[in-house]
Amino acid sequence: MRRRRPPVAHAGAGEDLRDGREALQETAPGRAATAPTDLEAPDPCLRGDDRATRMRSEKLAAVGLLAAGVMHEINNPLSAILAYAQLLLKGELTERQRADLERIAAEALRASRIVQNLLTFARPMRPQKSATNVNRAVESALELRQHELDRDGVAVSALLRPGLPPVEADPNQLQQVFINIINNAHDAVLEQGGGDARLTIATHAHDGHVCVTFDDNGPGIAEDCLGRIFDPFFTTKEAGRGTGLGLAVCHGIIREHGGRISALNLPRAGARFVVELPAAAQDAS
Repeated sequence: MRRRRPPVAHAGAGEDLRDGREALQETAPGRAATAPTDLEAPDPCLRGDDRATRMRSEKLAAVGLLAAGVMHEINNPLSAILAYAQLLLKGELTERQRADLERIAAEALRASRIVQNLLTFARPMRPQKSATNVNRAVESALELRQHELDRDGVAVSALLRPGLPPVEADPNQLQQVFINIINNAHDAVLEQGGGDARLTIATHAHDGHVCVTFDDNGPGIAEDCLGRIFDPFFTTKEAGRGTGLGLAVCHGIIREHGGRISALNLPRAGARFVVELPAAAQDAS
């Protein structure tokens, strides 16, 4: 969301085509904005300005309504493009023709994924909340991303404090948020280069909340982007390489859980993302 991501090869476009069509059919209807001022405060659970949060929430709601209104019209032509590309790829083609069709298929598939993200953003599923161990959710997210992190030489430190109170949350949605932030940090440290890529994830309890911090040693977030990175469709990536929805979705999920998500630049280098969730009520027995 905030930095450039290494190019992703669209390999095997023909193989993914069917999945893209099925997904479309299933979903068709019927960082000099204000940064936190207490940067060097010992407690990383930094609270944002309530007015800014309220304005962002209203903006998210408005964009959600717009997205829901136009997705049906986008789904129909995308379905046709995907279907005809699939049919044409089955015929006898020259090398140039096949390459062109695979490019069409890959771009149509990418568009279908953007549609899915928009639909998720516009019509988020209600969280299935239960008493959730935040440390376990962090560990699950890391397990899913560990291979890619190891492959790119990213050193990960997980400082998970034991004995944290549970939170009332949907573990799958928390995992989605954590994976998105980990991916963001992964991209950032690769962009920084230098062979010393690090990501530190820490948890602790504070003032009735459970906090998760994600610190990377990447280039940090441009000051004029800090106040906008959770806005829908805002991205600093090159054209065609980012939808600007990942962090907006994360913001919506954490808000739905009664929590806060924020970002800031660290004093020396890199960035920090903070997720703060209210601890679940404990029985006094």
